[in-house]
Amino acid sequence: MTTINNTKVDLEFIPFEILRKMSLEEQVSFIIKKNKDNKILIFDSQLTPQEEAKLISETMKHIDKKFSGIEICSLYMDKTQNWVDKTKNFIFRTLTGKMRGTSIIGPAKIIKQIKRDPESISILMK
Repeated sequence: MTTINNTKVDLEFIPFEILRKMSLEEQVSFIIKKNKDNKILIFDSQLTPQEEAKLISETMKHIDKKFSGIEICSLYMDKTQNWVDKTKNFIFRTLTGKMRGTSIIGPAKIIKQIKRDPESISILMK
């Protein structure tokens, strides 16, 4: 836990198995609830485009004076992989239903900027 401008901020590392047990609606509710509690979530998998779209859509419905939305960023393997890496990714996605990578989702009132380069993510907090 960290404090920024007298606001408590928690980082939560969440394994993809937790989300895999939930429906898409439950995943979105879980993420929004945690972000409303000033928690920055770090998932050990990349959200699918459908999950990101649903999350953004539902988040818009929750915006008010206390909750200004979310910032989201995913880090994933470069698409120019060799056939071995492509095979590993295919097997991983087939077995787990998730894509390899990392996703970070946090409240917009705390996260000022997220920068992603091919190998890392940096977060500037307010």
